[in-house]
Amino acid sequence: MTHFAKDDSLWLPKYYESNENLFKLSEYLSSEHLVDRMFRYQHQFYGTIKPKINFDPEQAAEILHKAMKGIGCDKEKVLQILTTINNEQRQEQK
Repeated sequence: MTHFAKDDSLWLPKYYESNENLFKLSEYLSSEHLVDRMFRYQHQFYGTIKPKINFDPEQAAEILHKAMKGIGCDKEKVLQILTTINNEQRQEQK
C-alpha cells in the first residue's frame, strides 16, 4: 500500500517527502529524455488491419459496387472487403 504525505498543493508518496527525492522526481519529469519519449509515443499510430497481399483495388471496387447496387445491400460482401484491407488500400479503390 502506498502512503501519501499531504503538501499544501498536492498529494505525494511518502518517498518524496525528502527534498532530495523530490528534486530527483522534478529533475526526471523535466528531463529531455522523458519529454522526447512522451512526444514520440504520442505521435505513433499503428493500424490494426494489415495490408492485404495481392490486393486489386478495381476488383474490390467492382465487388462493392455490385454489393450495394439496387435494393438492399449484401452486407457480408461489403464487410468482407472493408475489414480485410487497410486504409491506404481503401483509398486506392475507384
